[in-house]
Amino acid sequence: MIVVGQIGGQAGGYVYGLALPQQGEDLWDIRFPPLAESDACLVQLLLQCAVCQTREVVYLNELETEVFEGNGHLPRSCTQCAEWTRWKQTPHELPDRHSGVPDKPVPEPSLAKADRRQNKREHVRVRAAMRVCVRHPGFEEEIIAVEDASRGGLSFVSAKGYLEGSIIEVALPYSSAGANIFVAARINRAQKLFGKGLTKYGVAYIQFDEHSPES
Repeated sequence: MIVVGQIGGQAGGYVYGLALPQQGEDLWDIRFPPLAESDACLVQLLLQCAVCQTREVVYLNELETEVFEGNGHLPRSCTQCAEWTRWKQTPHELPDRHSGVPDKPVPEPSLAKADRRQNKREHVRVRAAMRVCVRHPGFEEEIIAVEDASRGGLSFVSAKGYLEGSIIEVALPYSSAGANIFVAARINRAQKLFGKGLTKYGVAYIQFDEHSPES
C-alpha cells in the first residue's frame, strides 16, 4: 500500500488516501477497478454478486444509478459466474462466501444493449431520491437528502454551518444497512436560504492529485 496523502479528518484522527501499488490487485477480497474509470461515474458503490458473493467496487453512470435506485440491485456480468447476475449493495456484516441460497443468474439485460446515445450529456445533473452521509471534523455525521448530483459533485441543503473551501467526506448513495464508500470533496458554494435557517451547499469531488501531505 502507498500513502497518497491526507484527505481530511474526523473526531479523534485524520483520514489518509491509500493506493494499491499494482492495478488489478485485490484488497480485503474486494476487486477494485482502475481509478481512471471513476472520471465517468456518478456514484461509487461496493456491490456483491447475489450468486457467488464476489465483491467489487463499482462505478455507476447516470443511467445505471437510476436503475439501481429504482430496483435496489443492478444486473452485471460476473467473471466468477461467467454469466449475468444480480448485484446488490454489500451489507455491513459480510456473509460466508457460500452460505445461504444464492439467486439464480439473470439474462443479459436491456440496459447492456441500450443505445447509450440517449445519455450522452456530460455532467448530467440527476435529481433522485438519494441520501448522502456527510462527515466533517467538529460536526456529527449528517444524513440528508441530495438536491442533485453529477459526475463532478453534488448539492444538498443543511442547517449546519459548513465553511466554503472546507474539506468533507461524502458517501453517495448512503445506506444504513450497507457498506458505504466515502470520498473526499470540497464545499465550493454556500448559499443561505433566507427565512429558513438553512444553507444550500455545492460540493465538488476532489481528485487525489489535488492533495499533498502538507494540505
